[in-house]
Amino acid sequence: MVTEKFRNALEEYHRKKWFPETYPDPFGQFIDYISEGMISDLLESWKRNKIGSQLDAGYYLLRILPQIQYRDLLADYRAALSKRISSMKLQPDFVLFYLRTLPQEQSKLLWNDFRAWSEQWGTVLSDWNSANLEFENQHSEFFKTFCERLNLPLEQELTRIENQLRDTRELFAWRLQEQGRPKSYDEMLRYLNLPRWNNVKDWSDLPSLARSVADTCGIRKVPKLQLSAEPAAQFHFPIAPPRRVDVEYGNASGAVDAMRFLVETGKAFFYKGMNPELKAEERICGDPSLPLFWGNVFGSLLTELSGVKHFIGLNAEGLESDLALASESWDRQEAALALFRRDAMNDRKDPQDHYASRWELAFSMEPPRFLYSYDLSRSTESFFKAAAAHRAKEAVQTFRTKYGSKWFASSQWSKRAKEYFWEGFRLTTQQILRDL
Repeated sequence: MVTEKFRNALEEYHRKKWFPETYPDPFGQFIDYISEGMISDLLESWKRNKIGSQLDAGYYLLRILPQIQYRDLLADYRAALSKRISSMKLQPDFVLFYLRTLPQEQSKLLWNDFRAWSEQWGTVLSDWNSANLEFENQHSEFFKTFCERLNLPLEQELTRIENQLRDTRELFAWRLQEQGRPKSYDEMLRYLNLPRWNNVKDWSDLPSLARSVADTCGIRKVPKLQLSAEPAAQFHFPIAPPRRVDVEYGNASGAVDAMRFLVETGKAFFYKGMNPELKAEERICGDPSLPLFWGNVFGSLLTELSGVKHFIGLNAEGLESDLALASESWDRQEAALALFRRDAMNDRKDPQDHYASRWELAFSMEPPRFLYSYDLSRSTESFFKAAAAHRAKEAVQTFRTKYGSKWFASSQWSKRAKEYFWEGFRLTTQQILRDL
């Protein structure tokens, strides 16, 4: 079913897709495999022989297929995301960074500009969202089967996410009060930028932080680090894992950006540490929560007192608590978006009301209703992000029990982590947790 010709085409497409300016049409021969028929064949083959990589390859194709079926809507959607916002000419995907880091008055002006952009391009975003939700609804059985392979039963996991948000809502709101009682999303972003910690370290030297983490954790295969022209950038690019894995980093305005950087670097450590002899589908296709899981594990180094002391310094004690709150705010938003996407799929009539309802479940503040279409468009992986965050917390607790408070410096932990990396996508996140 997955032939060498398929693998070669998959690798070529996966390499080219990261460079849209160089390869505006990256598909090449791979376009012949991106079809409903191929996905069905992979699903049937999985049912017969239970080879996980076949179902994983099917899911990989499934995520690409809307780009083929809805080319015109995709072109309009990409055009909307390319429109610059405010006098600073910012791309929409980078606005949250600037809302958090700009001086208050400029941030407020940008917030209003973001609202205007959302209203101007709302129809385009809604059309793209509607097409994707209809597509996902048509393939819901495949998605459920895929989640079952990952031991993430869809409805059970969504129920867990909803209960967790509800059970921790008041505690999170109480903890957030210590940061100044923010009354809106943009205010929360500014408060959680944690400016009081700006002077405890030179946060701009992110490569030094990556080298320190790699040395401490015994990681020898380090991704390429390259400075981005965009200050808001923090991305990893598994272009040809493990041979070529890049991390593009921007400016670190403070500790929050250092944590964002470690999350992306942790994902890259996973891709860089794979066995290069694995089949292409075992290096590229698989459990979407797995790289996110490792990103969260490495991001947690700055939400633990032992990690802050080791990587930042003794004068930063207390930073771990504030960063844990910032991290939880990200996790809660992804959890809310996972629920919102399910609601929007089941009931298309009132997406803004569904958005507001899920936002209020996560945060005790007025929801930014105008962002509902934008947030829905970027929620495609929110289910897996929420699962990865939850499972990473479980794993770190286990690491702490097995290897002590400085688990990340343990040679036993390092050996075990690298063994997991080596297996690539042949393992799922749940299999790693069971093994632990």
